Amino acid sequence: MELDGRQFPNTIKRHRKINGYSQKRLAKKLGVSITHISLWENGKLLPGLINVLKLCVIFQVSPFDLYYDLLYAVSEDLYVSERKETDNTTMYENI
Repeated sequence: MELDGRQFPNTIKRHRKINGYSQKRLAKKLGVSITHISLWENGKLLPGLINVLKLCVIFQVSPFDLYYDLLYAVSEDLYVSERKETDNTTMYENI
């Protein structure tokens, strides 16, 4: 799932920098590759639940703090998709 430039990837990057971690150091602490960190921060890949929980411990934040932007973006997309579907259904009902 690509996040299309939304805030979630920036949230991980921001917390990483605030806590003084390089991508390499954070990757080592999490037991993942630097590529994973880069993909997360570029919105190309989402961390799994275990890694989210590890990030929360490292950054001393709640999962909600990390996922808020993602949840907001997904709910916004669902609303827009649902709205389009409803509009299309209404259009066909009027024919």
